[in-house]
Amino acid sequence: MKVLSSLVVIVAPFLAHGQQPFPTYADEGLWSVYRAIMGVPYGTEVIQFSGTTEMCGHTYAIMPSTFAGGWGYFRNEGQRTLFRRTPDCMDREYLAYDYSLAVGDTAYVGIVPTCSPFDTAMVIVSTISSDVYSGVERRKFNLILDWCYSGEPEHFFHPIEWIEGVGCTLHPFYSLQCIVDNCEQFTNLSCYDSSGVALYRVVPNATCHQNIGLDEVANENQAPFTVNSTNDLVQAHYPANFTHGVFRVFDVTGREYVSIRVTSSQTTIRSIALPSAVLLAVLTDDQERRWTTRWLNTP
Repeated sequence: MKVLSSLVVIVAPFLAHGQQPFPTYADEGLWSVYRAIMGVPYGTEVIQFSGTTEMCGHTYAIMPSTFAGGWGYFRNEGQRTLFRRTPDCMDREYLAYDYSLAVGDTAYVGIVPTCSPFDTAMVIVSTISSDVYSGVERRKFNLILDWCYSGEPEHFFHPIEWIEGVGCTLHPFYSLQCIVDNCEQFTNLSCYDSSGVALYRVVPNATCHQNIGLDEVANENQAPFTVNSTNDLVQAHYPANFTHGVFRVFDVTGREYVSIRVTSSQTTIRSIALPSAVLLAVLTDDQERRWTTRWLNTP
């Protein structure tokens, strides 16, 4: 996340989702991915489409290079999500998600450049169910995955899940980045919080309302960023390494209720009347570090 506006609007798209297969750049979807390498915490990586491009007769959302992999270009077509690795229209377009599948159907997804003679993986739909994610009922596909499809029967499959409009529960861009090494199996979709923010991580005892900003606290001895409110008074508990910066409060539509410079000693903030709803607090310091937290305001 580079700018505040990106952080603010992430709360809305998933709540107002119209059952498209995957968020687009226009939805301004954002994922916070917590990584651990061989069990050792690495940190938080924020993944977000960086823009769009017109190529090969279609509009693609651009997924920039990340820790786990290189560039990708994504688009939705009906109930499917497709992607390219390069802007070269002679290169193959790969399947990321297909929610038109039925139980027992087979599909070939993602890119596995090290496999021969095929460069893709095979999935078989085992069950389809539904559940409510962030107030929206969505279909959940349980699949079994053959990482390196060879054309021969495979007896060792890996179970994965797709959630319509959300993505793979292991990683939102699993088909592009993770099929070969499963992202070392240290990335997971923990939950959707009540603000509709996609939350991917494996921190022990993680809850939906924990901070998921760029400076996610990995040290349990370090105080997190928390907020509560009574009528028009907001009480803030700042991170231990915060000294001064800007404090903002938004609702799920992106409406701003508070924008004020604060210091670490200024824990009580007066605001206009806040709605009875889940609110998003954004704290930014002068070193451009950001923290976020959500709470339910009940005047």
